[in-house]
Amino acid sequence: GKEDGNISAQTNMREWVVRCQVIVSVLSIVVGVVTCIVLVLALGDNALHADKRNDPSKVQSTYYSTNQQEMLQLAEQVTIACGVSSSGMSTCKELCHNHMCCVEQDDEYSCKSDVTKDCAVYAGCVALIDDNLW
Repeated sequence: GKEDGNISAQTNMREWVVRCQVIVSVLSIVVGVVTCIVLVLALGDNALHADKRNDPSKVQSTYYSTNQQEMLQLAEQVTIACGVSSSGMSTCKELCHNHMCCVEQDDEYSCKSDVTKDCAVYAGCVALIDDNLW
């Protein structure tokens, strides 16, 4: 009788300890998540990425977002240099020289589907091969 009572008490104690461990674990996770959310809201996106702004290779999206303005400016230069009203095509040829695959009609030589070539920027280079523009 007495031993059965001790075994039952030990079993109850173990169950209580396990329940407490589970509760403490769940509470720790909740506190950790809430802390992260508060830090993100308090510091803001700029503070969290401040170290990555100096090294674009760490975050490609940061590189691409800062590079978008440059790409837009380059597209404008190509469009102006290769435009119909352009006085000379030398600037157009210079800008388009390494990107003619972007306007190539023959699929064998075309690189239009290669996203690393930024072909949208060089769309104006078509003026060098399209006789209808002259």
